[in-house]
Amino acid sequence: FFEHKLGFNISFPDTSNTHFQSHAKACAVIITYLDQFIEFLTCMQQNKGSGNVSVYYMGKIRGPHAAEDNVLRLGPLHQCIIDHIDTLIDPTLVHNIGQ
Repeated sequence: FFEHKLGFNISFPDTSNTHFQSHAKACAVIITYLDQFIEFLTCMQQNKGSGNVSVYYMGKIRGPHAAEDNVLRLGPLHQCIIDHIDTLIDPTLVHNIGQ
């Protein structure tokens, strides 16, 4: 988003409760790019969608019947999600865009 809008990415500074300067650096970035941050957050809010995939995913990894909570062992679940998304995509439509 920021690279598209500004021509470069913004690296948001890390903050720490024990380092006052880190908060000052973060404030400086927010103040400098306030309009872009507001535009970014508005864009994210508007494009959030229904969240159905997120609810499904969170139910699978945090629900009462979650088989695994170690992200390193969630490969099969992630592959199921990828396979599902692949079935929703019609490759002929993707290849014919702009023709």
